[in-house]
Amino acid sequence: MSTARGGPRPCSATVFCCGEQHGRENMFKQVHHVALVVADLDASSAWYSGMLGFKPERRFGFPEAGVQIAHLVSEMGLRVELIQQTGSSRSPDEGKDVFGALVTQGIKHVGLLVDDIDQTAQELKARGVEIVLEVTAVAPAGVKNFWIRDNSGNLIEINQWLEQEKA
Repeated sequence: MSTARGGPRPCSATVFCCGEQHGRENMFKQVHHVALVVADLDASSAWYSGMLGFKPERRFGFPEAGVQIAHLVSEMGLRVELIQQTGSSRSPDEGKDVFGALVTQGIKHVGLLVDDIDQTAQELKARGVEIVLEVTAVAPAGVKNFWIRDNSGNLIEINQWLEQEKA
């Protein structure tokens, strides 16, 4: 593929075009963040801090667009970007069970990995977190998991690899 000047197009990623492969095969290092639109930025920041142990990292906004953003980060470096947008509306999936939410396309949930799923479930219940689906083994996926909702109704899947139980 060529640029407007006729030279080869520089690629920093693996891109397939015109039957040719350009760039690196492993361009992504890790997930940078997961973004969630929330109704109340202050309440959601407090929920992710108090219920899941995330620490505030930075807060900023784009007032002209009616957007406020908070970045929170876990001890292991997982970053959650909470976005409050003036005029945003609730998801059509809100209030649906885990499988009922799958009838609309798009990103459906965040999946987190833990070392001890039973202990994590007990701790989150004790904190008052809404458990949507209790701990269950999902053998085809190789995990045990349970599901929760945050204070804005976003689904979060908590996972533990099944082979960890054998250790």
